[in-house]
Amino acid sequence: MYYNNIFASNRFDKIIDEIHASSFAKGTTFIPPNPLDIAVEQLRSNWNNRAYIRLAVRLLNAFVEKQDGERHDHFYAILLKHGLRYDYTATKENILPAYEKIKSDYEKARSKKPLVRFIDFNQGVDARRVTPEKMAKLATVAIRPLRIAFDSWGEREHYVKAVYLAKESGITQMSNYLLYNFHDEPVDLYRRLLLNIDLCGELGVNIYSFPMKYHPIKDEQWFSNRDYIGKHWSRKAIRTVQAVLNSTKGKIGRGRTFFSRRSDGTRRNFWK
Repeated sequence: MYYNNIFASNRFDKIIDEIHASSFAKGTTFIPPNPLDIAVEQLRSNWNNRAYIRLAVRLLNAFVEKQDGERHDHFYAILLKHGLRYDYTATKENILPAYEKIKSDYEKARSKKPLVRFIDFNQGVDARRVTPEKMAKLATVAIRPLRIAFDSWGEREHYVKAVYLAKESGITQMSNYLLYNFHDEPVDLYRRLLLNIDLCGELGVNIYSFPMKYHPIKDEQWFSNRDYIGKHWSRKAIRTVQAVLNSTKGKIGRGRTFFSRRSDGTRRNFWK
C-alpha cells in the first residue's frame, strides 16, 4: 500500500469512486450546519470544553452585534446576564441557558447559502506517475487545489507535463511544495519559482508555491537544532528566502512584478 501518493496507489480508481460516493464530485454544494448547535452539543458531551466555550462566546457575540435597536438590546442583556461577553468570564453552565433563549433566532438569522464542496489531499502528488487518464478522473472530484510536488529542477519535465494535463482536464487551482536546502542550489529554487509564475501566465491558471526548508530530522545532531544549512546553501541565502516568504505569508503566486522586485536585489548575492 502507498501512503501520500495517490497516483502511485493501485487503488486509485477505488479512492476516486469513494470520494464521489461521499458527495464530493466536482461542483457539488452543501449548506453548512449550525455552528452554535455544534458548539453546544460538544459542550453537553463534555468534549474540549475550553475550546467550545470560546467558540460559543464568539458566535453569540457576533450574532448580537448584527442586530439592531430593541433586538440588539434584548440579546445583549442576555449575554450580560449570563456573563458571556468574554470567554474568560463564560462557563458552560451559563452558555446552555443563554443558548436556549437565542437558538431559534440564531438559526433564522444565520446564512444558509450553499457552499461549494472541495477536497484537499494535503500532499504533493507525484508528477512522475501522472497519466492523462488518471488526471482526467481526478478532475471529476472537487479537488482544490491540486498540489503537485516539485522537489528539484531535474523533475521539471514531469512537473510541466502534470500542470498541462491538469489544465486540459479542467483543474485551474494548483499549488506545490518546493523543497530547498537539500541537494539543490539556490538557483534551482529561483528557477522553479519563476517557472510556476510563467506557467500561470501561459495557461491562465493559479499556482501557489510553498518553499519548504529541508531539515534532517532523523539525524541526532539536529534533533533540537534547526540551523541546518545544506551543502550548496548559506545562512544569508536561507534568511533571504525566509524574508520573502514572511512578506507573502509563506507562498508565492502568479505575476512577475513582485517576484522580480524581490529577487533583483538578491540575485547578485545568491541566485547564482
